[in-house]
Amino acid sequence: MEQIGTYRIPSEATLIAFESVARLGSFSHAAEELGTARSTVMRRVADLERQLATRLLQPSRIGMTPTEAGRRLYDAVAAGLRIIEQAVAEADAPPGGRPSGQ
Repeated sequence: MEQIGTYRIPSEATLIAFESVARLGSFSHAAEELGTARSTVMRRVADLERQLATRLLQPSRIGMTPTEAGRRLYDAVAAGLRIIEQAVAEADAPPGGRPSGQ
């Protein structure tokens, strides 16, 4: 885990890889979405599980599904990414106008 300012959190790359796998249910689909190799996504999720000393994903008949700990982390990461996405859109908006690209 990295010390980022006063925060001790995993790298953004590991959190984004985990979020993508948990949402899509597949290392392959996550790799495609992220434009990287499946092995890279698998390594990042394994690194995250090792850092947290807990299993976050488990195989199921429908693909990879979050464990209870994984669901809690997924909910937090996904909410955080939505907040960041909204803040970026607002920062990109011209004063008194709509965000660019909309």
